[in-house]
Amino acid sequence: MGTKTYNLCHTADCCPIVEVSDERVMIGEKGNQVFLKPDEWEALRRGILSGAL
Repeated sequence: MGTKTYNLCHTADCCPIVEVSDERVMIGEKGNQVFLKPDEWEALRRGILSGAL
């Protein structure tokens, strides 16, 4: 899988992005980013999808 980038709002330059690759997931914006390992990303994704978050 290549890197996929998702904007969290309609204007690409004003909101954080989610960038997903095989090695990591980056959430944030320049100077304010968090990097998750694939298993951490899956735990977050499951929490959101299940309604726990």
